[in-house]
Amino acid sequence: MKKKFGIAVLCLLAAVCFSLFFVACDDGEETEEKTITASLSASEVLVGEEVTLTYSASGGETVTVAYSKDGGAAAAVTGTAFTPTERGTYVFTFSAEGYESVTRTLLAKTAQDALFAGGWGTEAEPYEIATAAQLKNIGELESAILAGTEYSFVLTADIDLSGETATGTGNYGSYYVEVIGGTFDGNGHTIFGSNAIGDVFHYTCNDTVFRDLTVEFADGNITRLAAIGAYTASEDLGGGSYATALESLSLTYDNVDYVGQDGVSYYLGNNNAALYYGENCTVLYAWLNDALHDTYNDATYYGSDKTLGLPFRITMTGCDVTGDFTGGSGNSGAAIFLGGQIYKYTFPTFADCSFTGTITGRNVGVLFANSSYILTNGDYTGNITVENLTVDGSINALGGNSGVSFSNSKTELSGVSEEAKACVNNIAADATLAIDGANDAEYTVTAATNADVSYYEIQLSLATVYWYEDDTYTEPWFAQTNSNNVTIRVEAADLADTGVYKAQAVTLRDAVGQGIVDSDFACETYSKEGFLYAFAEKDGAWYLVMDYESGGHYFKFASTSYVTATVFGYDESGVPLCYANE
Repeated sequence: MKKKFGIAVLCLLAAVCFSLFFVACDDGEETEEKTITASLSASEVLVGEEVTLTYSASGGETVTVAYSKDGGAAAAVTGTAFTPTERGTYVFTFSAEGYESVTRTLLAKTAQDALFAGGWGTEAEPYEIATAAQLKNIGELESAILAGTEYSFVLTADIDLSGETATGTGNYGSYYVEVIGGTFDGNGHTIFGSNAIGDVFHYTCNDTVFRDLTVEFADGNITRLAAIGAYTASEDLGGGSYATALESLSLTYDNVDYVGQDGVSYYLGNNNAALYYGENCTVLYAWLNDALHDTYNDATYYGSDKTLGLPFRITMTGCDVTGDFTGGSGNSGAAIFLGGQIYKYTFPTFADCSFTGTITGRNVGVLFANSSYILTNGDYTGNITVENLTVDGSINALGGNSGVSFSNSKTELSGVSEEAKACVNNIAADATLAIDGANDAEYTVTAATNADVSYYEIQLSLATVYWYEDDTYTEPWFAQTNSNNVTIRVEAADLADTGVYKAQAVTLRDAVGQGIVDSDFACETYSKEGFLYAFAEKDGAWYLVMDYESGGHYFKFASTSYVTATVFGYDESGVPLCYANE
């Protein structure tokens, strides 16, 4: 009896379990997940382009759509087509009763926004730059920048400018972008190239900040981040320069480093090469119609109330320069690195900066040029702040004045340490090295006794040239250039065979016009400054023919006389060993 009762209980339990199984199955069918399927035909479009919205609910219920732009108020969407009329981030929300909402995001950009990898050009969301092409696209914003718009940019990758074609050629070489303004954040990345890059930016406009960036020099060539600093275009004054309506302008370099390649000695030239640089490195620089001509006279820069007394503040913090450099060998020139020329209304600040390597030339230094003006016509050194400047290497003077603070004065600022001052050396002239000749005719060079000289550079300091706007040479010229040099390289083994090293200077146009050469004559050799030249002889007289026009410079000599001629001897790595003046 107990056995039958146990079997009955087991059967009853089995029946209950079987029933619960079916109930569980029924409950599963009733709680099937409800989903909304939604998509956009594109996740990124230009303003004005139509986007198709596709959406449905798994149970067939009605789906409603709303969007918000840049976190603003929600607005309803009817139908499946949507056309953004403004740039921004659009978030679409798809909803149905009893369903969990779904969101999809659309970026609507202008053609300008599409020039970059991302961002909106604002301080919070800067334009992202990942390629050389995107870097050069900054040039598309030139009109807006000159009109006063401040943009922010950030690198998201290293930028390789190798093989990139320069956008234009300015007063001091080629450049890739005419104008930059606002903030340029390197984000720890590097701009580099294997070619002669020239200037990355030609002008900085309005208040400009560069930060967290490294610039690597090309092989044998200097790359300036910006050639001319801190202008704004309230009025175009001609000659490519700009005045400003602002009460003060600033140019800031925060943790911007320059790195030279090992074993390469770079040429700075005579007209200053630096992290910040410009014609006298001040916004007071401007050619005002016909009133301003002498670009080497300080009176030029405040001859009109448009620029009178405008403070220009340069701040450099944590900037380091590494490499070996030569330059500043001309009497009128000065090659410097971290700074530039300063005047009455320029207020530079340098803190925690360093120079490592060698810099050699007739007038070279680390910080400033034109100290003779500062100290003779008014002591403006009180405008300068120098804190913790480190020099690890040597500053070599080839017969001129060189220093840490200034390139043409022995005066050193109080912020320069004794250790840094001890880095200044003087290189003596060679007893036999000489350049001889008369009447600007055929000059010869006598070789130096130093057996380590691999090649010579003969620097001819030419007469003033007047600079015209185009090939019509229409009066008046808009500027004159007093510091006008031609540097000719001659290998040591070829010195005796080269013959002519100096002659009367004449432009190619004038040489043809005067019958010195015929119209088929071509200048085929580049000087170190990048100008084509050739020597030509007529009726026993020698001429140095300069082809400035091929480089887009419309120059005319004020006279054919020379200022000086100087020859320098270098070892095979480009380090100067000796010099001689004419």
